[in-house]
Amino acid sequence: MPALLQRCGARMGITPQRGRQFFKFMASGLPMFLVAIPLNVALVELARFPKAPAYALVLVVQVSLNFFICRYFVFDRQRPASLFAQFRAFFFGIMMFRVFDWGLYSLLTAVFHLPYVAVQLFNVALFSVLKFLFAEWVFLRKADAPPRFTPPSAS
Repeated sequence: MPALLQRCGARMGITPQRGRQFFKFMASGLPMFLVAIPLNVALVELARFPKAPAYALVLVVQVSLNFFICRYFVFDRQRPASLFAQFRAFFFGIMMFRVFDWGLYSLLTAVFHLPYVAVQLFNVALFSVLKFLFAEWVFLRKADAPPRFTPPSAS
């Protein structure tokens, strides 16, 4: 049975290496998550920020710090690559997911009056796979690989 599952998973792009990367991706989010919850609570409870702007600030901090963890720990980018170009692609792409995250958070806390920490936990689970796929694309896309064929120069 495990061999059948492995073959089916491989056909869907689920390989042991990718599974390890997803595990590392989720683990890399843990430090940021452990920073985000207390930061969110501090901004809301101590600094008296409104919940939605506080969470927006938390997301910016999380995404910025998580870039470096993903780049060096999850996807092991040791090759020379434009740090700024990767950061820009990662930051703005992940922030688009976070806009949806923030919107859902705002809706569920303001309209449905759900507990804000519970909504934050729900959003982590909901958006993790999509963010992993995007981060994988940013760090491992073929456009970053050296060209296989260089046309002859016209002399």
